[in-house]
Amino acid sequence: MKPVQRAAALLVLLALFISPTTFFAQDEEPVTVTGSGIVADIVSALADGAEDALALDISITGTTGGLAAFCQGEADITGAVRPINPDEEALCQENGIEYAEFLAGYNIMAVIAHPDLTFAECLAPDTINVLFAPSAQGIVTNWADTGLEGAADEPLTVYLPPDDSAIFALIDSVAGGVGLRRDANVEASQAAIIEAVSSTPGAVGVVSLNALSDESDVRLLQVQNALGECVEPSLEAVESRRYDNIERLLLYATRDSLDQAGPAALLGQLADPDSTELIEAAGYTAPSADSYAINQAILDGETGRQFAIDTAEFEIPAEVFGTVSVGGAAVLFDYLNQVTTLFGLAYPSVTINLDLAGEPRGVRQLCNGEIQLLAAQSELSDEALENCAANNITPVTFELGREAVVMLANSDDEHLQCLTVEQTLAVWSATTEETVTTWDQVSEDFPEEPLILVAPPLGNQSYTGMLLRSPEGFDLPQRPDVAESRADPLYRAAAVSNATGALTYMSWAEYQRVLDNEQEGFQLVAVDAGSGCVAPAEETIADGSYAYTAPRLLIAAQSALARVEVQSVLWYMFADENYDNFQSSGLTGPAFAELPAIRERLQSLFNEAVAQQIEASAEVEGEPEVTAEPEVDDAETTPETDEADADADATPETDE
Repeated sequence: MKPVQRAAALLVLLALFISPTTFFAQDEEPVTVTGSGIVADIVSALADGAEDALALDISITGTTGGLAAFCQGEADITGAVRPINPDEEALCQENGIEYAEFLAGYNIMAVIAHPDLTFAECLAPDTINVLFAPSAQGIVTNWADTGLEGAADEPLTVYLPPDDSAIFALIDSVAGGVGLRRDANVEASQAAIIEAVSSTPGAVGVVSLNALSDESDVRLLQVQNALGECVEPSLEAVESRRYDNIERLLLYATRDSLDQAGPAALLGQLADPDSTELIEAAGYTAPSADSYAINQAILDGETGRQFAIDTAEFEIPAEVFGTVSVGGAAVLFDYLNQVTTLFGLAYPSVTINLDLAGEPRGVRQLCNGEIQLLAAQSELSDEALENCAANNITPVTFELGREAVVMLANSDDEHLQCLTVEQTLAVWSATTEETVTTWDQVSEDFPEEPLILVAPPLGNQSYTGMLLRSPEGFDLPQRPDVAESRADPLYRAAAVSNATGALTYMSWAEYQRVLDNEQEGFQLVAVDAGSGCVAPAEETIADGSYAYTAPRLLIAAQSALARVEVQSVLWYMFADENYDNFQSSGLTGPAFAELPAIRERLQSLFNEAVAQQIEASAEVEGEPEVTAEPEVDDAETTPETDEADADADATPETDE
């Protein structure tokens, strides 16, 4: 986000988009629209494309002014290039304005280059500044000055749109400094920019993605996102939150106005994919089919933020302190140890007790109120839920992702494209140690070929249990007579590539390391668990259709969600900047695009837990709550309760 001072450089643009102008499409019962001039372009296009003529009263006041007027009941609809913020939401609530949020489209920045600039593939934020920021004016005039690896000694020519255009405002918000370099060539239209870049060696320019077509003879450059990934702009990349340089074009409508013919007809087009041509003709990228469907659900009654859910109130306090105790399954140790260590470095006043001594013990600790967070491989059983309920503890489950184990075979072995679960057990289980030594013994349809097994060290990998789970649910021992046992997955993949009849297994995260190492000569083995062959992939792991995958859960005591230190740990786990912790610790985590929805849920759960705590405190009129001694399994001594839990009934400090 740029400093406030940047506003001075946008006076011309603001004059276009924020001037208090009123337009009437007809004289009868106009739909009152306020807000962003950029979004007003789409509103006008939708009105022009409606079956019946629509009367519009459009007052262009800018996003902030429009939302202020809207939340005071002065307009049916307002357009915005950013989500409604908490203060504006509170103003709407104060004035009894119940709103619905629609996605009208996107303004997507696309950086293009001459087709011969093959070294210009991915632009980091610093490179964006080097190319377009005002500090580059008169200084960066050759590609050799840009710092790009392999950049040629070639003159740099920059083409930009006019400073009163929406795409200029977008690139200005991305590049550093106030405004853009003034020695660039300014073209009146985006078509002219594309033509100039395509015909000028060493040229680079900025247009909206919507302006490009298959016939555009330019290179579309990737841009590095906040996760460090190089991503080419596309609608899919935008809606998966992988491409950052965009504006979401939103429409907010009062729920009451949607009962009126005009607003309903206007916004009803945002539920119809046929409106794509209208939105694109206005100069913007239309939503996806999924987004049109969400717009329809909003028309049918959904309220509140449906698209801009990444606006949340909670922030981790800089001076947060307290103790958080985590118990449960050791399979989540790598992730939890990594993320809590990093959290502790950032917030040293919070003590995190990580004691993953097994899921059964952790369940008892959670239900006895001894820990706040439980690492688990499955939801709590009915018996565990009853035990928790007896102690007034309500579990709340979060999915941290899934762990998967995959098999790799030599790429020449066609018979190993797919194995059934039974065949997999016949290959790897110790029960077949001396009876299965060739592939025809696994299946009569397989060739008489030696079985060459390359495995991780015995008992060294937690995912072995997923591969060797019997139909009865018991983990079977791995056969010890493997041809070779190596912990390094790169070695195991190479060994399989060098011998037909060879097979190995590894975690999905280890397989990603093999791919990053650009190894070849192997194939992923699909698995048939009774419903046909399913190959391992991010999608089949995420939805559980691939057989050798298991969920990894974090279960919290609802009452603990009122404690700021617990809130902070959970918020940290699902922050955008900490997303890499999932994959680096072996998890196929939630999709990056799902993080805002998870944080939205967290915010709601935090508010609910605090409200319940305040209500409970009022009921007892400040007297300390007396809790019955919890029942404990006699087979195992329950550890002494963490000191932090002694303060569990105290009302925590909450974020405003």
